[in-house]
Amino acid sequence: MGPSSFAKFPKVNLTKYVRVGDDRWRFCPIVTSANGRIKPDYVIVAGQPELHREGAYYIDWYEKGSRRRRSVGKNAIEAHAEQQRHVQLLRNEASGSRSCATKSRAAPQLPSPVRLSSMKCVTIDDRGPIDSTASLFSIFSNAAGLSVSDGLAVRIS
Repeated sequence: MGPSSFAKFPKVNLTKYVRVGDDRWRFCPIVTSANGRIKPDYVIVAGQPELHREGAYYIDWYEKGSRRRRSVGKNAIEAHAEQQRHVQLLRNEASGSRSCATKSRAAPQLPSPVRLSSMKCVTIDDRGPIDSTASLFSIFSNAAGLSVSDGLAVRIS
């Protein structure tokens, strides 16, 4: 099992921080069912599955030789989804491909051309109602950096 196999299959553990015994808290692995789904609020303590409604879910992984751990919330389904997203993010970084799950909040890239849709009245922030599709589209196209030409939006590079 060489470095190339690690790049293909990064390991991201999903654990839950729960109270075990008297005032002791531990990170315990979660229980998965036979089909790969997680069982909400069930963790493995001393080799046995136990129900623990308290605590929060965490993901942990190794990055450049050191262990990293991050809280992903109290909802089991969202925690599992975040684990899968992080696995994909690590796969993308290992293969050198560009990831769409970055931390920067850049403007979304839209396919070109984009056709106008028929909208009647939309309220944006506190500007009041917008009565025409054309004025709504002009606000949108200016924000997205698009140029309007005969009802089509063309991306300006």
